[in-house]
Amino acid sequence: MYVKAAFLRFCEAMVKSPIGHFGWSEEQIRGLYAQCIVDELASRFIQYPSLRVHAEKRYPIARDIGKALPVDIYANFEFKDKLISLLSYGYSERNWIGVKYFGGAEERRAERRTINVASIVKDFGD
Repeated sequence: MYVKAAFLRFCEAMVKSPIGHFGWSEEQIRGLYAQCIVDELASRFIQYPSLRVHAEKRYPIARDIGKALPVDIYANFEFKDKLISLLSYGYSERNWIGVKYFGGAEERRAERRTINVASIVKDFGD
């Protein structure tokens, strides 16, 4: 719910940003999307929204097996007054969000797309 609303806010923020004229990097996109999540939480009057969104947080499962796998954005929406009715709408309290950016429209060759898919699979396998 909040992640989807932040994505709609993210598209508008990308179009209005002056960075778009110089080209984006994955880190900039991750930071902008994390900020959009914080803005969405703040617009819904949730206290301390910046404490609920973390960049490069480690997966809890990874600590048990000895690997330190970070996720790009972790958003924690656990609130004191849990609304059970939200669960039927696909509400998730803990959100692990991966960000991938493969460059602009000039890189559309088939071999480049294969490398892009390989990098996504590598992220899941590490």
